[in-house]
Amino acid sequence: MQKYKYIILFLFIKSFIYSQSNHQFSGKVVDEKNEPLSNVNVILKNSKKGTMTNSNGAFVLNYSGKKDYVTFSYIGYKSYSAEIDSTKKSLRIKLEPAPVQLPEVLVTNLSAEELLDKAILNIPANYPQEEYLSKIFYRASILTKKDSLLYVEETMFEQVKSYSKNYNDKTFLVKNRNFNFLNKEFGIKGIGIYDNVKSLAHKGRRKSKNVYSYGTPVYFDGGLTYVIEINKESEKESVTKGKIFVDIESLALIRFELSNNNQTVTTQYKKIGEKYYLFSQEINNQNETRNGGYGNVKALFVLTEINDTFNINDIKGTLVSEDEIIRTYANQDANVSFWKTHNSVLPDTLTQQKINKFVYEQGLSTKSSGVKEIEAYEKIYYPHLSLRLSTDIPNDINSLSQNSVSLNLLTNHLLQKKLKNFYLKLLVPSMVNVYLISPFEEIELERELLSISGLHTKMNPFMFNSLDRSYHYGLSASQLEKFKTTNYRGFMRLHTLRGEYHYLKTKILEEDIVKTDMSNRNNKYNYLSMYFMDLISNRTYNIFYSQLKDKTLKTKDLTKSPLIVDTHKSWVKYLFEQDRTFSSHIKSDMLTAEEQKYLKRSAILSWMNLISAPMLSIDKFPISENISATFSLNYLRIPFGEMTEQNVWIKYRRQLNGLFIRQYMNKEKLGYGIEYKMYNTKLSKNLSLTSLIDYWNQPATLNFYDNSLKSGFHVGQELECKFGQDRYSQQHRISFYIGYDYKTKGYLPENLELNKQFKVNFGVKVNM
Repeated sequence: MQKYKYIILFLFIKSFIYSQSNHQFSGKVVDEKNEPLSNVNVILKNSKKGTMTNSNGAFVLNYSGKKDYVTFSYIGYKSYSAEIDSTKKSLRIKLEPAPVQLPEVLVTNLSAEELLDKAILNIPANYPQEEYLSKIFYRASILTKKDSLLYVEETMFEQVKSYSKNYNDKTFLVKNRNFNFLNKEFGIKGIGIYDNVKSLAHKGRRKSKNVYSYGTPVYFDGGLTYVIEINKESEKESVTKGKIFVDIESLALIRFELSNNNQTVTTQYKKIGEKYYLFSQEINNQNETRNGGYGNVKALFVLTEINDTFNINDIKGTLVSEDEIIRTYANQDANVSFWKTHNSVLPDTLTQQKINKFVYEQGLSTKSSGVKEIEAYEKIYYPHLSLRLSTDIPNDINSLSQNSVSLNLLTNHLLQKKLKNFYLKLLVPSMVNVYLISPFEEIELERELLSISGLHTKMNPFMFNSLDRSYHYGLSASQLEKFKTTNYRGFMRLHTLRGEYHYLKTKILEEDIVKTDMSNRNNKYNYLSMYFMDLISNRTYNIFYSQLKDKTLKTKDLTKSPLIVDTHKSWVKYLFEQDRTFSSHIKSDMLTAEEQKYLKRSAILSWMNLISAPMLSIDKFPISENISATFSLNYLRIPFGEMTEQNVWIKYRRQLNGLFIRQYMNKEKLGYGIEYKMYNTKLSKNLSLTSLIDYWNQPATLNFYDNSLKSGFHVGQELECKFGQDRYSQQHRISFYIGYDYKTKGYLPENLELNKQFKVNFGVKVNM
């Protein structure tokens, strides 16, 4: 027992020591306009650890937690230093521009070429001559011409280095991982590190057809620098050009900005302690992939730690050739735990999401043999699969439609896991939705409308009952006649609710598509297998059902007689003949020529529903660099006639906006309406706000024969608080919401109430 006590004590001490040596410090660096600054040098003074900010201005440093000073430096800006310890977790740093004043010290009799030669002679004094061990992070990526990410490689390696003459550096590969986002073989052709100072120390300055001159001095790393500009003698010459920055005080070479042919290289040296060290390098290289022609290769190298007093046991990596640091697929490790405990440069948000997805997929494939690529993506592709529990379910068609969509998608997912044939994957889930799930939801929606009016029914929702698949029972014809007489608009709504339900499902499905990157072929596959047939069935609802022959009931039990046998023919009949006595079964021969013509016209207009870019998996048409749009059309039968709608979804950067232009038509008048919706405006990390506003001109009495129009409006907002974000799929597990709606008298597809209404609604969404 005593032995185990010592073991437990040892493990506790080890855990304590580990926790003390692995503190994280993060932050963001911005400029004077509060815009993020990328490639800012971030250095810990005492521990000699460092990193750089990413394109979002963000950084993370792992360190011991002991008191230290972190310095931030960026070309053209004043350096900033701050004290940190284990109590400080993050900082927001604003760097100020450094005004360039030209002191007398800048005046020199040396030419630019002579100054460069003098700086080369000073290399032994400015750069370490003794061996030192550096830890280095390296990221290389392949991008298309439109900056679409295809491939990323990340490497941690160590380097034993010295600037003494003729010393050969030794490179040791510690860990490498790669992320291939397409099913093609990509890889970097072995881009290495260009140490300009080391090359100049060994070989001196080569005589070339370059012209050297002085440029405007720049404030950098705490002081002013000479700027030596290098240009060609002639445009025909294929020689290197660019800038070299030389510290005024020490004449140290601290920055190179050089370009040659299709390659640009920016190399930066940083004074840490008394000496200057190679700190970072950025490389832009065109068409350097193995299979060629896929776009630009971007590489980033950053020094993350210096050890001046090392021994051979401190080296953890494997010796590799000096000219090829990246070895594709060597020591591949997508495990995030290693990379999170080593300093690196944070990827930008979109790159991180892609990497997270890749890591997640790799984890799935290692846990379960035979898991296909598409099945891994499906796990990620479900931010929209949510159960919405509302305080106003009886009058919340939106929540009912959302839950129905989620139920459909879940059914699709479960069935597709069991089905092997591609065509069965398309058809079987759709048949289940069309003949089982949708009928149940349709009849439930009608039942809720009747319940609001004080009429209670039972339902039989299954497909084998009749051609219309589902019906109510428990009400007499006299009760329905009374309902028509006392609440004609509600009675007509009973005929249009199923169409409204399919319309709302269509909108929700299309919004999901618009929010998703359809340039990814895996997302397109998911769309085809899980969305397409559902969208088709919803968008063709009014087209075909209104053209069916008169329906015959399979039941002879009059107590189970449906309320309305054919909602399409009944809808047009009661639009034209509002005083007609209620009859549950309106047949074709009961319709007048005018009514038949109107129904046929309605069926033709329903073909508008097939005009939809999202239905073709088109999530965007680019307009500019930051703006894209997509569209669809809708036709809908409504209680007082018809509604057409033109939907336009606009993406500005990451913000999605919806613009819906509507036309309301009865027999006498044409009214107009417009809805504007802002989706999930981010207020903070966990808070988002969805806002919408409607304005319309509709028939004053919401009647088919009304020849006067009346304006109305609707405003609503929903505040959502999200919790439990999944690190891989980026979706939140649960969210609470509260919202309000105010509408004047008028018709909205998503609201059962036609009169003036104000309501507060709150609930929870559970994402699966």
